Amino acid sequence: DILDILNLRDEWGQQIVSIANSNKDNDLAQHFAWQITGDNKYLDNYYGNQVEWNSILYYINTIGSLWTDRVITFESELQRSRLGGVGLSRGYIFPGNAISWKFEKPATAESVAIAVRSATSSEVEMKVFNLDQSDVKAECSSWNLLPGKWEVTQGIDENGDGKADTGIKTETVMFERSKPIQLSFPPRKTTIIDLKLVQKGMDYSERPDLAVGNDDIKIEGNKITVTVHNLGAVNSKPTTVALVNSEGKNVAEAQIPEIEAPKDLIPKTTEVILNVPDGISPKSLSVQVDPQEKLTEITRENNIIKLGAE
Repeated sequence: DILDILNLRDEWGQQIVSIANSNKDNDLAQHFAWQITGDNKYLDNYYGNQVEWNSILYYINTIGSLWTDRVITFESELQRSRLGGVGLSRGYIFPGNAISWKFEKPATAESVAIAVRSATSSEVEMKVFNLDQSDVKAECSSWNLLPGKWEVTQGIDENGDGKADTGIKTETVMFERSKPIQLSFPPRKTTIIDLKLVQKGMDYSERPDLAVGNDDIKIEGNKITVTVHNLGAVNSKPTTVALVNSEGKNVAEAQIPEIEAPKDLIPKTTEVILNVPDGISPKSLSVQVDPQEKLTEITRENNIIKLGAE
């Protein structure tokens, strides 16, 4: 979010609003004008643009497609609204989203309307409207945000002024990659959410990142060989890798020695052998790196492989 990251709202604000007022087809200007003014008419303008353009391009994006690997659509500002930055778009070389979402079934991504008013590495402001007739529970994950303790304040906007009026509550949580925030949105209400970093944690550039993938697992009878990578910026400290059953209990464990960081861009790995106890099918188990979470890693999303998964 360039306006807030570079603190340009005051310097560029008047000019951007002028552009948005004179050119309603400029979605980027419409989004920035909404961020600056808080006036929902700018959101209406570019959401309307999206509906119109996708209706026009419907045929060419479906049975009349010109390409097999893409469609023509203008989704960047929709991502900026929902994710606090553009996560993935053609020509973008690095994901710029501040956050991402995962919704508990039966809710889906279409159950809520989300508008991120501002997003920097240490602060996020947004409003969420639940379109369903029941509560929607969601995980909000951190991406281009600083890790650490965050203050989460949320409440209901009863009068449409963009501020929480009732049900206001505040809590402090650990918020970083692999540690999402749990949120709940009441039906047919607008929830205002403010996230603020209150204590910075260990920087990602100072962390190891142990990882395993499907290709790193070799099963020979009751012997499982696991290749463990360090994808992080520093050497990892010794820890363990375990075979875990469906009940979450370790049935076998082995030591992982220190693994160097790949500072020369050449993979740094170690092989560990685990023996499956008699009477247990390897496909009923998961391989889990650092199950006791002794290490502070960049992410833990790459620490577990389910052996029976296809």
